[in-house]
Amino acid sequence: MKMVNQKDGIIYNRWILNILGMICMLVCAVTCLSASIGMDMDTMIPGEAQNNLKNVEVPNDFPVYVYFADAKNKFLIGEERSGVAPDDPVLFCRLIVEELIKGPQSNLTVTIPPKTKLRAVYITPDNTAYVDFTEGIAMQDSGGVVSELMTIYSIVNSLILNVSDVDQVKILIEGKEAETLAGHIDIRFPISADMLLIR
Repeated sequence: MKMVNQKDGIIYNRWILNILGMICMLVCAVTCLSASIGMDMDTMIPGEAQNNLKNVEVPNDFPVYVYFADAKNKFLIGEERSGVAPDDPVLFCRLIVEELIKGPQSNLTVTIPPKTKLRAVYITPDNTAYVDFTEGIAMQDSGGVVSELMTIYSIVNSLILNVSDVDQVKILIEGKEAETLAGHIDIRFPISADMLLIR
């Protein structure tokens, strides 16, 4: 009977262990590969990419709020309009201002004199909307500084709070800069929104 010496036995055992190790690694690799192939593709795509792939259309008729004065002419209250949110920010501004000129659909107070017409709107690279009115915008009733304030900020707040491309508003009259609308509030410079006037 042939005897196996100790050295040969150690080599043989190592060989068996190496073979078993490689078999285990191969089994693990095949298992992982199978699991990856069977995985739901959504879980392999980052969340942002998933959103892009789903082709969800965002409607452009989400609510838009135009701001008119309350019954006491002290604060601005938003009145909802739908279907006036085009992708073009200049057109969006025009539609908002036209809605302001038309006046409220509820018991809120008109803020722009009815004889006013919108001449032009344009937006500069620094996100300033220039809104050009006819001289009717300056024909204020005897409401004093408060009425003038409501007129200015109904325009400014309505544009800035709805149009993401607008950060400030410059009001022009007949294509020219004016110091005030009715002698009280300086409009020579672009104006930012005033949230304190909104209720």
